[in-house]
Amino acid sequence: KMAAAMEMIHTASLLHDDVVDDAQLRRGKSSTKAKWGNSISVLVGDFFWCKMSQIIVDHGCLRILKVVTDTITVTTEAEILEITKHSDFSINEDIYLRIIRGKTAVLLSACCQIGALLGGVSESFEEGLKRYGHDLGIAFQLADDILDYESEEEKFGKHKGGDLREGKLTFPLLVALKMANREESQTIKDALLAGRVESEKFKEVLDIIHRYDGLNASRNLARKYVERAKENLNPFKPSLEKEALLGLADYVIERDE
Repeated sequence: KMAAAMEMIHTASLLHDDVVDDAQLRRGKSSTKAKWGNSISVLVGDFFWCKMSQIIVDHGCLRILKVVTDTITVTTEAEILEITKHSDFSINEDIYLRIIRGKTAVLLSACCQIGALLGGVSESFEEGLKRYGHDLGIAFQLADDILDYESEEEKFGKHKGGDLREGKLTFPLLVALKMANREESQTIKDALLAGRVESEKFKEVLDIIHRYDGLNASRNLARKYVERAKENLNPFKPSLEKEALLGLADYVIERDE
């Protein structure tokens, strides 16, 4: 039930995200927003929040309730920060990491911490699992940013270059902007502000990202967080469960969808 509750949080955030981002695709299919409109998408998301709350309150563990409410608070703050920083070229790596920490890492961290609480492990093991989830979440989002530029749409489930079209400054672009000359920087900024990016303009931006190794820089940072995630599991004895978590960490940067 608790796993279902956490999936409801995730699903609700995606439903609301699609409205905010005006996203037409979700996992390769028409988004709820595209199929039934904003009102249904928002209300179904709200419904999932309510059902999730019922499950957690019925369980009766105040520590789990606090983890969940803290998670939702940070996630909402990150969403607001991302909206206010839309096409804001003053964004740096710290702000970017703060956004993806709030939008992705805290949810995975909460899932792992709640598993620890339900399993009754020691505080140090709980902290290790919490940190594992956090670092895994950062790596996952960095990998997602890479896939947005180099994946096949059929596998990725979203339009290629979607972040660029939505005016989102993700890590590959931050790397490129930091090193680009004035003309290249203007090309990137024009694309971010356009709202609609034709294939030729997208290729220009992608060429600039490649020129300054933006995708590899993102990949290297993702690998760093994967290694950190795995190190958090060092205190745990060998087990099938530990192997699964280690394998999951590797998968987030090896996936192509």
